[in-house]
Amino acid sequence: MEVPEMTEAEVKRCREAFRMFDKDNSGTIDVWELAQALETSLKKKPTQEEVFGMISMVDEDMSGSIDFQEFLKVIQTQRAASTKLADDSDLVNAFVALGGAPDKSGTIDYAKLRKIIYDDFGLTFKLDEQLKQVSPDNNGGAITFNEFKDLLA
Repeated sequence: MEVPEMTEAEVKRCREAFRMFDKDNSGTIDVWELAQALETSLKKKPTQEEVFGMISMVDEDMSGSIDFQEFLKVIQTQRAASTKLADDSDLVNAFVALGGAPDKSGTIDYAKLRKIIYDDFGLTFKLDEQLKQVSPDNNGGAITFNEFKDLLA
């Protein structure tokens, strides 16, 4: 997962959140302080498991608490995950619009996909070649969500 760079303003906002939750001015925050900081800075309430997972990913000295640089890594990782989730939701919406299910099950009919790409949108790329690459077994003339995702990658 690519971790996005942060602007100076974002780093400043993170520093303010970090300081606000570093109650004892130790330069570190613990699990519970991290949960509160994430809720404030990302406007998202993480689960207990998520917080423990985040700390274990960045807590290089295994102290059970994180310093500011480790905190920035958590924020960047969460932002990257949120972006990926948003990207996937757009793909899911397109998949559903073409006949798949919201839980990513089901398939899209090749013929329907061809009609939309060539007739409705007038695109000229070689769909059949692309379909053979992402779905060599043909799936009975249909494409799964993962194949659809690979097709658009």
